[in-house]
Amino acid sequence: MAEETLTIDSKGRIQVPKKLRERLGLKKIAKATISDNRLVLEPTSDPLDELAAQLDFTFTSIADELPSLRKVAEKQLVKEAK
Repeated sequence: MAEETLTIDSKGRIQVPKKLRERLGLKKIAKATISDNRLVLEPTSDPLDELAAQLDFTFTSIADELPSLRKVAEKQLVKEAK
């Protein structure tokens, strides 16, 4: 079993070194559970990526897409209000 010493910052965040993230397959989102008083990290998919795949809609940054998403939502609200 490989052992790494990780630091915890003043806000409680743990930085996982790149080589360890790559070895574990961790990307933007990870599932964290506590088992036998140990913190366990597992790779998981980003729910926004899953939603985008279901909608056949891809984007690089949700912040970049908010204006166009807002317009679509406003059009839908107007349509439903009629």
